[in-house]
Amino acid sequence: MSEIEPFVVRGHHLNQLVRFEKGDRSPDEMASKIAALVRRRSGERGDDYATDVLGDTEESSNRCIEGWSAFFSRYAELSPEHPVKITITEPDGICNSCAIGEHCIRGTQSTQAHIKWALRNDSVRAQLLSDEKDDIGATHKFLVISAALALSQKFDFTGQVESTSEDTLPAWAQDRLGIGPLLAPASTVKTVLKHWQTKTF
Repeated sequence: MSEIEPFVVRGHHLNQLVRFEKGDRSPDEMASKIAALVRRRSGERGDDYATDVLGDTEESSNRCIEGWSAFFSRYAELSPEHPVKITITEPDGICNSCAIGEHCIRGTQSTQAHIKWALRNDSVRAQLLSDEKDDIGATHKFLVISAALALSQKFDFTGQVESTSEDTLPAWAQDRLGIGPLLAPASTVKTVLKHWQTKTF
């Protein structure tokens, strides 16, 4: 597409971009809303997801929220032709802002930390086989909407799994993955996300 550094978004974070686009919130408001949701849901379930994401101090929480706000600000400011990379395992600005981040499967590291976290937390969020909220399901949803809008020709589809190490993805993902990162102009991504249905908060 171009040699410009792409804006990276994990597949399962597309839902957050949809909420940002449709929610008429500033980046700061969106980041604070997500933090409040993380705390509430983690409290309801009695797990340590909120600590993993936000940390256990006001300082770590504020750093995380600032990182998320910067992610949404950058997305909002993308030019129509700026490349956006939708990934399966590569961390994005939301991942990289987490205080600890054990819950996150990262293509650059072993999933052992994620599996240990999942075993400690008996919750829907901890399930490795989550529905459209996981990277694979969300990326598939993006492809389906793109095809329905006849936008498929607008992005590059590598067909390559991002990581070559069998240790970086669980077996079910290895079995299901024939897809790699998608690269599309921001205008195409934003068009697809306008047609994306997700729960609001």
